[in-house]
Formats: sequence, C-alpha cells, structure tokens
Amino acid sequence: MFMTPLMLLAAGVVHATTSPAPVSGAQATATLVAAIIAGVGALIAAGVGLINASRSLAQVRREQWWQQFQWGIEKALSHDSDESDVGFAVLNKLVQRKEAREEDNEIPLVVADLVTDRTSRQHRWRRKPERPIGQLRPARRPAA
Repeated sequence: MFMTPLMLLAAGVVHATTSPAPVSGAQATATLVAAIIAGVGALIAAGVGLINASRSLAQVRREQWWQQFQWGIEKALSHDSDESDVGFAVLNKLVQRKEAREEDNEIPLVVADLVTDRTSRQHRWRRKPERPIGQLRPARRPAA
C-alpha cells in the first residue's frame, strides 16, 4: 500500500514543518528560573538522600559493633581464663574503634572490676592453709 504525505502526517509519522512561535523574553526568563529551581531542588533531594544513607550506614555499623561488644563481654566474664583473656583483648580493640562512644569505655572497666573481684575471691577461698588447722601454734617442748 502506498501512503501519501497527508496520510503519514495524520498517522503521526511525519511532523508538520511549521516554525515554532516566537518566545518572549519574559517567558524565556521564567523557563530558565523554573529549570534552575528544579535543578536546585534535585540537588537538595540528593543531598538529603546521601545524609540519610550515611546515618543508616552508621547505625548498622554501630549495631554490629554492639553485637561484637556483647560477645567480648560474655567471653571476658567466662570462667575459663583463656576465654576471658580473649574477651578482654576484643573489648580493648572495640573501644578504640570510631563506633565506640565515650560512655562505652566505662563498660569494660566495670567488667574488668567484676572479673578482678571474682578472681581475687576465688584465690582467697582456694588458698591452701600454710599449716594444718589443728596446728595453729608450734608445739612447745616441755621444760627439762
């Protein structure tokens, strides 16, 4: 089938070649201002999005840090001295990371005090007496 130029124009395949209407200076200025405002709005929206993404990432890192911190505390409070040493080493590293807040540094100190108190109590109760209980004083020899 053969299509005439009028048929193509009606079908929307070919556009009419009319010259655009002249644009006034005020209309051009208004269009430019609207484009600038839209661009600034898009930049502000992108900045807000980046800030929210940064905060979200910081919150995720803080939650991971806290889980590691809890694990370190559990190990530090272990009755096994090797596990306790590992726990304290982990806590020492964790409090030096940027996710740690100032008040977080107090928690390992409290844990260390608890472990120290527990250890000293265990040593006190497990201490072997120097003398048998029945011999608190050396036996005296009878005078000759």
